[in-house]
Amino acid sequence: MNAPHKHADIIKAWADGSEIEVFNKNKGIWQRTSCPIWAEDFAYRVKPELTKQLYHDWMTGIGGMTKPALYDAFKAGWEAAHENLK
Repeated sequence: MNAPHKHADIIKAWADGSEIEVFNKNKGIWQRTSCPIWAEDFAYRVKPELTKQLYHDWMTGIGGMTKPALYDAFKAGWEAAHENLK
């Protein structure tokens, strides 16, 4: 039997309706993708859910959460919410 695809778990989440993001190396940010190509040299993730608790943890550093890691989630949520205002 062949080894599972590198992104197998994320592909399954996408097939179940999860929103997928791909890391843009040039811009250094995660971006939504509606049609991922599942390239082995790309980084994909299920879009993190932005919550008040996540934002609070980011601002206070509670639970070992780091601002750079949580900033991506906050920024992606903010941009998505304000996409139509541009």
